[in-house]
Amino acid sequence: MPVSRFSGRLPLHLLALLALLLAATAHAQTIALRTLRNTGPNASRVNVAILGDGFTEAQQEQFFAAAQAKLNVLVNNESFAACREIMNGVAVFTASNESGTDIAADGITRDTYYDTGFTGSVNARLLTVAT
Repeated sequence: MPVSRFSGRLPLHLLALLALLLAATAHAQTIALRTLRNTGPNASRVNVAILGDGFTEAQQEQFFAAAQAKLNVLVNNESFAACREIMNGVAVFTASNESGTDIAADGITRDTYYDTGFTGSVNARLLTVAT
């Protein structure tokens, strides 16, 4: 079966570049991009980009360590065994002014880059991004 040149999805490197440009333009922030896993050219791989919120500039390395740990969990999950050998991963760091995230049920608010927060009950698992 022939491979299409454009599948309707942007390649990871273009998505990362777009995220960097939009973020830098919108907030005049410095963005750091780190390759976490490279199994080959992005055009022929399953590409995963991890963005975090609620990490301050001083926590940059902590973010990259957490992103690597999460990617490792994903890669080693049996649900993804079929694409394990063709999975690439990058982490995109953008510093927040405060560490953490909003937790509406507890009245906690944080000044974060993406303005993420948990809504609903204290045990809520859905993290939302303000638009």
